[in-house]
Formats: sequence, C-alpha cells, structure tokens
Amino acid sequence: MQAINVAAICILSNHLDTLSFYRRRATRVNKMKALLCSLILGLLVASQGDAQIDASQFTGRWLTHYIAADNVEKITEGVPFHIFMRYIEFDEENGTVHFHFYIKKNGQCIEKYTSGLKEETHYAIDYAGHNEFQLISGDKDYLLVCHLNVDADGKETDWWDYLAQEIMLIQSTKRSSEMQ
Repeated sequence: MQAINVAAICILSNHLDTLSFYRRRATRVNKMKALLCSLILGLLVASQGDAQIDASQFTGRWLTHYIAADNVEKITEGVPFHIFMRYIEFDEENGTVHFHFYIKKNGQCIEKYTSGLKEETHYAIDYAGHNEFQLISGDKDYLLVCHLNVDADGKETDWWDYLAQEIMLIQSTKRSSEMQ
C-alpha cells in the first residue's frame, strides 16, 4: 500500500503542475493543489480498505518514547495511562494481545499486565475502562499505536503511543552524548 501511495503522489504532482495557469496566483493554486492532492489521496486510501497487518511480527520488547492524548489528564503521572511499556505479545492464532508495562503511582513503579481480544479492526482491552487498541504503523524499530479509552463515566479519550526498541533508545542516547 505504501508503494501505491508514493506512486500516486508522484503522478499527481506531475499532473498538478499543469494547473498553474497564473504566476501571480501561485499561492492560491498551490493551496488548491494541496487540497486536491489530499482529497485524492484520502479517496485512494479509503478505496484500499483496511490493510491487514500481521501483528505477530511486532511481538517483543517495546519501550514507550512518547504518549499524546486529547485529554492530558489521562496520561499525567499517577493515572492509569501514564505507562512505561516493556513488552507486547501478539498472538494472531488465538486473536489476543498481551501487555507488560509499568505505571508510576505515589512515587512507586507498579508492574502491570493486561490482555485483550482481537476484533475486526482493533483489539478490545479492559483496563481502566474499555479500550480499543489499534496498530497504525510499524516496523522492526518502531510502533505507532492508537487507543480509544471509554472510562467508567463514559468519557472518551483518544491517545497515541510511539514505541521503539530498546536499541533505538540506546543509540539516540549515545548520539546525544557524543554531541555534547
């Protein structure tokens, strides 16, 4: 699917250059090109359907690098989603996912485990409410995941994790120490 998107961008950019009729209106035309390109790419991605990712290839040690949420209160220290991921196991055969992570509460690191079942587009996990966990992107070095949490009060929170292998953390630390 990535190759198709890249090819579509190249084709579109070549054809969109023909839309520049007036030099004085280049800014407006460029905005329209970007809008048109976004629309076409959106339609292209939508027509592809959901790509089936073999999540079992991502089983292993993963470390939390970044967390973002539309409700910051859910990811601050002392709450259930201020997590420090350590290991994820995807079992495609049984349709399950298992997480091993830590949270920090009252100055103490608390070890946690939770698991979930695979549904059509996500994994359903019961932890601090109902959660829908979905792999957005990944390779051998990183994972980008999205969560939807519905807490006991019915409040929805979207949050995202950027997870990376331990090696990447060590490499980035090494590079920053070499720069100093």
